[in-house]
Amino acid sequence: MSIEQEVHHKELWHSFELLMTSKGFANLKRNLESSLQEVPQIYVHRGAEGTLKNETLRVGKAKKGAIDRWIKQSWGHRNTFLWSIGESRRYASYAKRYPNYLLFFAGLFELRTNLYVFSCQSIEAMNQIEKYLIKTYCPIWEWYKKEIREYFSNNSAIKENASKYGIAKELIS
Repeated sequence: MSIEQEVHHKELWHSFELLMTSKGFANLKRNLESSLQEVPQIYVHRGAEGTLKNETLRVGKAKKGAIDRWIKQSWGHRNTFLWSIGESRRYASYAKRYPNYLLFFAGLFELRTNLYVFSCQSIEAMNQIEKYLIKTYCPIWEWYKKEIREYFSNNSAIKENASKYGIAKELIS
């Protein structure tokens, strides 16, 4: 079976609801801990309501599993999000380097989303699947990261402000 065929078998994917709040991430942590292993995985993060309903927000890879990338790492998505809304300081050493992530995640505050996770046989397969899914679903993140880079190059004060604790949420609202 080809990679393209394999990733379209819904029964091979794990699905998790994620409300983009600190409580939503606590629920995601419990759900990921009880159901997934720390193996190479691909994740697809999609909007579940409003104008972003059924839109692919991000496609990414997690060498040690989605729980590592989304929950455990100090530079992972939970800590990025919590820093952006002023609820955790674990992202402090990364904030100045990655304000683009802070603004992106702050923009999802209180949005209902779904996280889909697919376990891969190897790192090589994971890399191939990620490329295929990005090409197939054209995640918002891929467009956004190019646009925000250009915006920051012309607005360095906004870039500096976005990296400050809890400010990204204010800049988005």
